[in-house]
Amino acid sequence: MFPRPRQEGRRPLISDATSNTLIDIDRPVAWRWAALMITVAASLMIVMAVPALAEWVQPLDDWGWEAAVDSEADILVAIGRALDVIGGSVVMAALMFAVAIIFGIKRRWATLATWLVAMGLSQLLSLSLKFLYERPRPTQSLVETATWSFPSGHSITAAVFAVALVLLWVPKGHRRRKMLVVGVAYAVIMAVSRVYLRAHWITDASAGFAIGVGTAVVVILAMNKSSSGGAEDGERL
Repeated sequence: MFPRPRQEGRRPLISDATSNTLIDIDRPVAWRWAALMITVAASLMIVMAVPALAEWVQPLDDWGWEAAVDSEADILVAIGRALDVIGGSVVMAALMFAVAIIFGIKRRWATLATWLVAMGLSQLLSLSLKFLYERPRPTQSLVETATWSFPSGHSITAAVFAVALVLLWVPKGHRRRKMLVVGVAYAVIMAVSRVYLRAHWITDASAGFAIGVGTAVVVILAMNKSSSGGAEDGERL
């Protein structure tokens, strides 16, 4: 009789925010990076939870604090304080909201959902872990601080924001790779600045960076997989 219409396989719901094509991620590579970040974060959390291990790594944190004190310079302190404001809750909440609004205006509903989950989960992890560990801050901080030290909230937020924004906004290719380098560099600089300002220990900033990157990648991969069934045309981005 009549030929049966060709049925395309189900496609994941998530798409990038600059075109009508679905987001394209090298999943094996992404999972390897996620596994690395999870391993780093989990290892540091275990170290901080075991007093003997925490005491063993404290000399590293002390060295970072002493290096920050010895290298203190007005221009670097000014840059660090600027990053403290940029990476603070007020500015970052406004930027997260602005990105969400843009995704909504463009009717990128799945991308919007992924963005909100990644941002929300990262902040939940940050606050929960701080109150779980209740680690004291370093002394002589050059900026005002609140709550506890481990992990660094600024580092988590900078990493999750930069990595998720690039992966959800920029199509796969050379440009995305370059933007990822820029985003990761920004997150690293933010983490280093937290140590330089004596607002955090090295282990705080390292854990924060790993948690932020890991959260961004895992959420995007998980949402990409979970949305592979039943995507409606009106939701495709």
